Amino acid sequence: MKNLYFILVFLIGVAVNAQTSSTEVGVTEGQLTVSLSGAANYTIPIKVPPGINGVVPQLNLSYNSQSGNGAAGYGWNIGGISTITRIPSTRFHNGNAGTITYTISDNYALDGQRLLVKNGQQSLYGRNGTVYETENYSNVKVTSYGVASSNRDIGPEFFVAEYPDGSKAYYGYERGNNSNSRGAIHYAITYWENAQGLRISYSYFPHYNNALNIASIKYGARNDGTAPNEINFIYTNKFKQEIQIVAGLQVRDDLLLSSITTKSSGVGFRNYVLSYDRSSLGYERLTAITEKTGDNAKSLNPTVFSYAENQTAYTPSMELTHTGLNKFTTEGIAQTLSGDFDGDGENELLLRKNGITLGEIADDYSVQEVSSTGLLSLGLPTEEFPRGVINVLDKDLKIPKNQRFYSLNVSNSETDYRYKIFNYNPDSKKVVLDYERIFHSGATVALRGENQNTGGLFTGDFDGDNLTDVIRVHNEVNGVSQVEFFNFDRRVTSNWVTNIGSLDIGVKTFNLVPNVSNGLAVITGSSTLEQGDINGDGKMDLILFRGAPYNDIKGYTLIEGKLAEIISWKQDLPGDLGSTFFQQHTANINTTIAGTGIQRFPIVIGDYNGDGKSDILLVALKKVLIATAGKYFIEEFLPGSFPALVYPYTVSFMAVDSNNDGKSDIVRLEPKRTEYKEKYTTQEMYQSGGKWYVRNVQAYRYNYDYGIKIDSYYRPGVNAASWNSFGFDKMLQTYTKDTDPSNDNAFNFMLLADVKKKNPLKTALALIGAPENTGNARISVFSCANYVSDQHLLSSITLGNGVKENITYSALKNGNGVYEAGSAQLYPNLSIQYSPEFKVVSQIDYPNNGPSKKEFKYYGAMLNVEGLGFLGFQATMRTNKYSAESSIISTVSKNNFLLRGANVENYSVEGMVLPSAETPASFISQSKFRYNRPEEALQPK
Repeated sequence: MKNLYFILVFLIGVAVNAQTSSTEVGVTEGQLTVSLSGAANYTIPIKVPPGINGVVPQLNLSYNSQSGNGAAGYGWNIGGISTITRIPSTRFHNGNAGTITYTISDNYALDGQRLLVKNGQQSLYGRNGTVYETENYSNVKVTSYGVASSNRDIGPEFFVAEYPDGSKAYYGYERGNNSNSRGAIHYAITYWENAQGLRISYSYFPHYNNALNIASIKYGARNDGTAPNEINFIYTNKFKQEIQIVAGLQVRDDLLLSSITTKSSGVGFRNYVLSYDRSSLGYERLTAITEKTGDNAKSLNPTVFSYAENQTAYTPSMELTHTGLNKFTTEGIAQTLSGDFDGDGENELLLRKNGITLGEIADDYSVQEVSSTGLLSLGLPTEEFPRGVINVLDKDLKIPKNQRFYSLNVSNSETDYRYKIFNYNPDSKKVVLDYERIFHSGATVALRGENQNTGGLFTGDFDGDNLTDVIRVHNEVNGVSQVEFFNFDRRVTSNWVTNIGSLDIGVKTFNLVPNVSNGLAVITGSSTLEQGDINGDGKMDLILFRGAPYNDIKGYTLIEGKLAEIISWKQDLPGDLGSTFFQQHTANINTTIAGTGIQRFPIVIGDYNGDGKSDILLVALKKVLIATAGKYFIEEFLPGSFPALVYPYTVSFMAVDSNNDGKSDIVRLEPKRTEYKEKYTTQEMYQSGGKWYVRNVQAYRYNYDYGIKIDSYYRPGVNAASWNSFGFDKMLQTYTKDTDPSNDNAFNFMLLADVKKKNPLKTALALIGAPENTGNARISVFSCANYVSDQHLLSSITLGNGVKENITYSALKNGNGVYEAGSAQLYPNLSIQYSPEFKVVSQIDYPNNGPSKKEFKYYGAMLNVEGLGFLGFQATMRTNKYSAESSIISTVSKNNFLLRGANVENYSVEGMVLPSAETPASFISQSKFRYNRPEEALQPK
C-alpha cells in the first residue's frame, strides 16, 4: 500500500451552469472510486492518437477530495506526469525532522514514494552513481547522476529510473534539449524510452515562478527522431494566484488548465475543453469537461460536476452566540485552561470551584460542571493551579485519546521543580494524578510571564516526537541565558534534564528619569521570547526578539539535542518590548512613573498565509513577517485602517481562523466602558427654624455600560493590502455601581478559539470575564456568522447522457455511524478519535433507473507521528450497489498498521456489517495474506 499524503483544505462549493445539448452519441468516459483513505476519486482518461506498437502516454484528469488546489481547479490535477521531488527529512527515516534545504542533504521521492539508498549507505545519498529503491517495493531501480551545480553541492543533475521490461525514464535531464524538466524542487520526467527506442518526450513551461506546469508531450518516433503525435496543454491565469513558500523558495501557482489538444501529423485528433466557476474565496472549481473532435466541429455532451452550495457573496459578520452568568467563581479566570480532557473531540474548561473542576460547554454554550470532585482533595493545592495542557504517554506507553494538564510547584528558593500530570477519567468523572517528575537545578529561573518576558518556561513539541516538552530559559547573566530541556517521555527513566545551549538575549538598560513626552522610564535592550514553528518542520521553535540597539529577530530549533540558529533577521524594534520591570519595582523607587503605564509591544504568532509555518504579527508596526523556512521573512504591511495602539494599551490580540478558510485571522479585542448620568427627582430632609422638612431635589444616577468590540481581520487575497475585516461592537451590560474603575471590562480574557459544538466547521471564540459586582464568571461565545465550509468537495457527477452519481461525505468522529475509532496504540502510532477536517466518502447514490446506493464505513484510522504519516484504516467496509429490492452484500478489508497498512484479510458477507466486527464463521468469500517479514508487506501482491 502506498503512503498516503493529503492536504486538508476547507472551501465552499458552487452551482453548475447549464450546459448546451449535443446530438452526438456517446459520453466522456470517467470512473468514480473511493480510495483507501476514504477520498472520492474521479478519473477521466485522455484519448490520444495511437502510437507505434501501442506506446502512448497514459494521461488523465483526476479529482481527489482530500487534495488541494491543482492545475485544473480545486482537487483536480493532470495525472500521468511522473516526477521526482525533494522531500524533507523525518524522525523515522533520518533521526530528526527537518525541511528541505536545496543541498545534498535533501531526500527525494518518486511519485510520492521515498527513495532509499539500495546498499544502505546514507552518505552516498544524492551522489553520482548512487542506486535507490522505492520505500514500498516496486521493481524500479533509480540512479542519480552528476551534480546540478558546479558552484554549490545542491544535489544530482538528473535521475534515471529503470524498469524490468528494459524501459528507462529520465528525470530532470536537460542535456541537449529545452524540456525545462529540472527545477529547484522537481526533477520532472524528460522522456521515457522502451528497449526498442520508442520514446515519449515531455516539455514544461519555464520555471519563472518555480512552479511545474506540463506544456506538451510528443511521441511516435524512435530515440530523438521527429515525433508525429503531440499533446498540448493550454492554460489561462488563475484568479487567485497564491504564493507558496517552500523552504525559502517562492512558488507562485498561477496557471489554470483551460484545454487539452491532441493531434497526429498536424491533424487534430481530440480536444478537451474545461469550464470553471469560482468559490467565494476565489478558487476555481472544474464544473464541466467537454470532449470535442480535433477540428472542434462536433462535441459530446459535457460531463458536469457539482459541489457544495457556494457562498457567492462572502460577507462575514460576527455574532454573539451566547452570553450568561455561570456558577463558577471569577477567582483565577485569567488562568483558565481549555482542552479536550475527556477525549470527545471538543474543548472543556478547567475552572475554580471549591478547588478546580472540569466544565463542559453545553449545546447552548453555557458551562456545566461535569467532574464530581475538585482537585483540592486530590493533592493539588491552590498554589499549584494547572499551568498548561500537555500531551504525554499513558502508563501503557500509548498515546491517549484525551489531553492531560500539568501543575508546577517551585521550591527550595526556586531551584526545584515538581511537575504533576493530571488526567480526567470520563467514566468516574474524576481528575486523578497520573504521574509526577521532580527536576533539580542549582539555578534560579523565572516563570514566564511572572517576573520577566525573556526567560521562563515554554511548553510544546520541540524535538518532533509529538509529545510535550518543556524548555526552561534561565535568567540572563551578562546578557546570556542558559537553556535546559525537560523530557516528559515516560520511557526515559533518567537524565530528564539536559542543557541544550544558550541564548544571547542582550543586556537591558533602564533610566529611572522619565521620558518628558509620556512620563515613562527609558528602557533599551529589552528582549522577549515567543514560540512557533517558523520553518514548517512540525517542531516548535524559539523566536527571540531583541529591542534597540540590537534590533533583530532570531529563530532557534532543536537539532540533535542542541539549539541551532535557523534565522537572523534585522528588524527595527523599540528598546522596550513590554518589560514588566517597573510594574514590579515602582513601589520601591521614588519616581512618578506609573507601573501600569508601561507600553506594551504586542507580538502575535499565527499562520497568516495558511502554509503551515508560523508567521509574526508586529501590531505596533502594522507589519506581518511571513515565514519562508529560509534565511529571511517576507514583509507585508496591514492596511492603514488597522487601528494604531493607543495608551493605555488595553487592547489584546489573538491569531485564530475565525472564518474557517485555512488561514489565521487577526482578532482584536477591545474592552468598552462608558458612564453616563441620569437625572431624577428625590426627596431630602432639611432643617429650618429648628424644624425638619422634606423637599424634592434633582439628583443624578450614574450608570456604567460594559461591552466589547471584536474585529477580525482576514486575508481574502494574496496581498496583505487586501486585508478585510468584520466584527462585533456592542454594549452588553449596565451597572449602577463601579466598585473597581481599574477593571473596566466585563469580558476580560480571550480564552480559546476552538469551540465547535453544533457545527464542527464553525470556529467560535469564547471570552471569559468578570461582570461588575458579582462573584461569578461570564462566558460569551462569538463566531463568524458567514463562515467557509467544504466548497471544494465534489457532490455530484452527471454524464452527458444524464446518468448521475451523488456523493456524501462524513467527518472522522468516533460513533457517528460512519467511523469507529480504534483503541489507543503503542507510541509512535496514534489512533485518530476525531478529525472534523478529514472527510471520507460515506455514501454514493445512483438516482437513475431505480434508486440505488453504496455505503462505506471505516474503523481505526492510524497515524504514525514519527514521519510515516497516515497509515490508513485498520478496516473498511463497502457495500455493493443495492436498492430496496436487492440484497446488501458487505465487503470488509482488514489492514495491519504495523505492516504500513498492508491488507491482511478480505471477506464478503450478506447484510450490513461493521468493519470493526470479528470475521464471521460463514461468509460468501474470504482471502487472507500472511507475511514472513514486515518488509514483505510492502511488496506488490
